[in-house]
Parts: sequence; C-alpha cells; structure tokens
Amino acid sequence: MVSYGYRMDYPQTRPATAPPDLLLAIDGGGTGCRARLCDRAGQTLGEARAGPANACTDFDQALSNVLSASRGALEAAGLAVDAQLAPQAARIGAWIGLAGAGLGDLSGRMQAALPFGHCRVGTDRDIAVEGALGGQDGTVALLGTGSFFVSRQGGDTRMIGGRGLVLGDEAGGAWLGRELLRRTIYALEGLVAPTPLSREIAARFDERPENISAFARSADPAAFARLAPEIFTAHARGDALAARILDEALHQIGLRLDVLAAHGGGALYLLGGLAPAYRELLPARWQALCRPPRGSALDGALALAQRDFPAP
Repeated sequence: MVSYGYRMDYPQTRPATAPPDLLLAIDGGGTGCRARLCDRAGQTLGEARAGPANACTDFDQALSNVLSASRGALEAAGLAVDAQLAPQAARIGAWIGLAGAGLGDLSGRMQAALPFGHCRVGTDRDIAVEGALGGQDGTVALLGTGSFFVSRQGGDTRMIGGRGLVLGDEAGGAWLGRELLRRTIYALEGLVAPTPLSREIAARFDERPENISAFARSADPAAFARLAPEIFTAHARGDALAARILDEALHQIGLRLDVLAAHGGGALYLLGGLAPAYRELLPARWQALCRPPRGSALDGALALAQRDFPAP
C-alpha cells in the first residue's frame, strides 16, 4: 500500500481593504451544508443550514447552497443581506470546507465565485481534521459514506485514502454497500453459500443479478451507503456474509492505522456516521487509543478562519 504526504495548499485570499470583523465557518458535504457566523472572539452570532454542497458532484448546486447557508446565518444574526450577501460580504472572512473541493481547480473556482472580502476554500476533510485534533497531534479516521485516515505530528500531516469509491474509500459506507451487493451476486450465481442477509438483499431485486447490476450502474455513493447499517445489524445476529465483509473492512482500517502509527500515531479520533459501530469492533489496541473528538468540522473551519484571517 502506498501512503502519501499531505499538505494543505489553497488559493490565496483575495485582496480586501480591511481585515474582516466577522468570521464565517462553513461545512459542506453531500447531504447538506452548515454555516456559522462568529465575531472575532469566536462567539456564535448565527447559524443556518442548506442543501448538499459537493463541489465535484454539482458545482452550481454547491455554490447556491453555500450562499444560501451563509445568507441564513447572517439573517439569524440580525444582519440584512441581498442574494449576493451585500452589504455584509466585505466584512467577512470565510473558511469553507467542501466535499470534492480538492479535485482539480474546484477550490479556486469556488473561491472566485464567492463574494466574501476574505475567503479560503478547502475540503471537508481539512476542517474535520482540524476540528477533531483541536490544534494538537494525533490520528483521525473518518468512516462515513467514504473514508480517509490522517496523522498530524509536529506540523507534519500525512494522509491515506480519500480517493473516492472507484479507487478507494475502503471500509466506508459506500464501499460496504457495494461489497454487500457484489457478494449477493456471488451467492445468486452459486459461487458462495447464501446467508439470511444475502437472501434478504437478493429478494429486493427479484433474485436477479442483472437487476442488482442495473441498480449499481446508476447508484451514487450515498445509495450504496444506505445499505451499510444492514451489514452491522446482520453481523450482530451472526450472519456469515456480514462477518466476512466487516472482517475485510477491519483489515483495511488496520492496515492504514498501522502505517500512520509508524508516522507517530498518538491518540485516535474516529469520525463519521459509522465511527460508533466500528469502534465496538476494533481490536483492543486501537480501542485503547480512541478519544472523543475535540471539536466538530465547523469548529475546525472557525479555527482555520481565525488562523488565516488574523485581527489587525
């Protein structure tokens, strides 16, 4: 397995006439976008939510929902704004973490399209790691729809994963759902013995492998991930198929944690919707290192805004 060094490198903030007196933290992902407006001291003035904000899947939708969530946070703080956030936008230092923003020039395009006087656009991974570690060293494993693993030691950050379902996202919800469908086809074709879980999934597709294939051709990662909870439920009942899938998932997690342990390791912070379920299954040596995240992704975005847009 190859691991890659990882360094946050974003477009420079646009010129502005004065340092911002308001800070805006935004966390945008495939299921929704959250915004928090704060004063310079980090006190929350207003919060709001909007729809999905994956810059790679749908750039225009992501832009629209970032603006919508931002406008909602400003209005919640009692500030009047128009559709483009005037006249408040020039006062704002915004740090925006978006799913998919690390691909190509999407972060630069998004930054150029936004009206804020000071603006940085990174990935949802960046703000999740900053929030979980709270400026300290340690290792973060995010296990949600996708997956990634990051270790930060003495200012050096190393990342494994985060490559998407086609090339990675091992042990993430989409990967689990895809494995379940693949192995259900194996059972229908007589390659492996069926289990109660495979029979249940097969019945939804009229026990026809071609129906499963048709679903998979049009399914996005979220659609695959919706199958993941059923694997954990079946595993608790002793289902052999669920056990095989989760054994492989835990193997993949362990490989990545072993590599990052050689980088320094330290406390382990599990993030994402599948984190609680996986924590119960991890070997004792990893469970002993687990700590509650120091903060949320929005906390991470605010910390980065305070760092990148210092007061005069």
